[in-house]
Amino acid sequence: MTTKTEAAPNEEKPVRPWDGKGPIKGDRYLRRDVVLERVGITKTTLYDWISVGNFPPSIPLGGGSVGFLESHLEIWMNWRFECAGLVKAA
Repeated sequence: MTTKTEAAPNEEKPVRPWDGKGPIKGDRYLRRDVVLERVGITKTTLYDWISVGNFPPSIPLGGGSVGFLESHLEIWMNWRFECAGLVKAA
């Protein structure tokens, strides 16, 4: 039986708009606490969403530190608006 967080064996994982996108000029790495504040979610929710592919993954920065690309966060926010039917895809 497939749970809500697992893809069925024959289903392909959907491509997310941030997949394969690297940093853009002027991009910044945002620390987890800044991302949590901007999105308004808990740390647990953040990592749950990352684990099922519904949020851009963190990027290791070294020394156990991670960051999130600011451009990926912007892409994610626009994608959520599109998914909710609040704006049309470009």
